[in-house]
Amino acid sequence: REGQVITLSLPYPISANRYWRPVANGKRLMMVPTTEAKAFRNEVGYIARAAGLRTPSTGWVVLDMTLHPPEPKDAADRVRRLGPSWHMHCRCLDVDNAIKVTVDALQGIAYANDSQVVGLTIRRGLPVPGGGLTVVITEPRIEDVEQSPQGVLAIPVPLTSREAQTRLDVSEPLAF
Repeated sequence: REGQVITLSLPYPISANRYWRPVANGKRLMMVPTTEAKAFRNEVGYIARAAGLRTPSTGWVVLDMTLHPPEPKDAADRVRRLGPSWHMHCRCLDVDNAIKVTVDALQGIAYANDSQVVGLTIRRGLPVPGGGLTVVITEPRIEDVEQSPQGVLAIPVPLTSREAQTRLDVSEPLAF
């Protein structure tokens, strides 16, 4: 599946704070997935199979995620009052909370182990009814993977033209 790209439109993820719950096992405390976490993982598996994922990848994978917050009922009013940046005032799960939940849910479905994820980007997208998460899974071709002198994997991830226009040049260190 080297070079393959699959796009999944997933439901809005649950918070990482609600993914695990403690269970007493004798004198030890174990963390187990909640019922909500199992339901999210099952739905992710169903959507992935419908998209053509039959067996987990055994190669490296790159994930590109866009988290879409739930569209509020007063969206039209917010557009009128707040202008083009209205969507930044919508309640949204923290993007870092969405990462671990999604990476864990895709394990055993899109890839055998989350250690295969060698690249990950996440951004907040526009609100959609009910919220959602778009995940683009790429299995990079080995010739696209370069070893830099610093020993860091450099895997090119395709950008949309808008992302390419807004990408910062960070070749120079940022001063704070």
